[in-house]
Amino acid sequence: MLTVRREKDARVDEENYFVEFAPNTPPEILLDTHIWLNMSRPEEQTLQRLKAELGFRFQYSVTNYVELLSQLAEGPTKKRKNPFGMVRGAFRKIKRLCEPEVLPPPEMAHLESAQLLHYLHPAWAPNVHQTAIAVDLIAKANTEGDITGIGIQTLSSARSPRWILDPRHYLQLTRIDDQSMMNIMKDLDAFNRGSLTKNNVDQLTPWFQKLATFFLLYRPSNGRTTMSDLLPDERNRFWASFTMGPGRMFHAHLTLIAIKTINWGERVDPNDLYDAMQLLLLTDRRLFISNEKNFLRHTKDSYVQHVLPWEAFKKLPA
Repeated sequence: MLTVRREKDARVDEENYFVEFAPNTPPEILLDTHIWLNMSRPEEQTLQRLKAELGFRFQYSVTNYVELLSQLAEGPTKKRKNPFGMVRGAFRKIKRLCEPEVLPPPEMAHLESAQLLHYLHPAWAPNVHQTAIAVDLIAKANTEGDITGIGIQTLSSARSPRWILDPRHYLQLTRIDDQSMMNIMKDLDAFNRGSLTKNNVDQLTPWFQKLATFFLLYRPSNGRTTMSDLLPDERNRFWASFTMGPGRMFHAHLTLIAIKTINWGERVDPNDLYDAMQLLLLTDRRLFISNEKNFLRHTKDSYVQHVLPWEAFKKLPA
């Protein structure tokens, strides 16, 4: 059984994290996309040590893949003057550290756990084998044209399967998700500032139901399935999935975000949605590592387990 224990050191006002697990069942590690982008060589060597000495298994998901290609499509920024180099570097680290199997997108995993996978539209069902091949191609590419098919391919990419990837498609997906998240968060404006307490927090239930239905049923069904389309036992399974395991963590985390938004006026980053959805991939043996301060601030006070900050994870003893 994997457990994460936090201990507060009042002398230096910092928390220490301890990961406890049976020696024959080491944890599986899922890293936030920004960590893959910004991981230094010494940090990668630290993870290689954790892998070799503690048996940690690193994995990546379709969400990491989508977010990385979206970052590539955004083009150069002040912080990312060479997005192709950063994104290719991230995929190379994934190739060196991660298991070959690709984790599915969170909404797909959640529908499967609720026995509702038959509502997943083919357009939202990625071929994880092809995703792994695409990751390998990007890691070997010398230019962006090697993966988009624009321009002359290099010798390294010419020996690979002829793949045409359009990063702009993934940027469009993430922007639509960001806008959808902001629209749903605007519904919280109807609440009076500071009005939520532990005695009336159930007022958030309709808001959470709208969010969960949209992102975990309507969207992955490609807009073809709503709650009214489900059979009574299917509706029961869908809502019961948020009372246990990863679904419960997802529910608790988003509820806390809503409370802080209403009572304290905290600004929500649309990217919080992707971080929250990664919680749906957290099985009993899996840890999610993040460096997103906004996400960690919410996670710290919620009932979310198996989440560690990046700085703490790198300091785990071998």
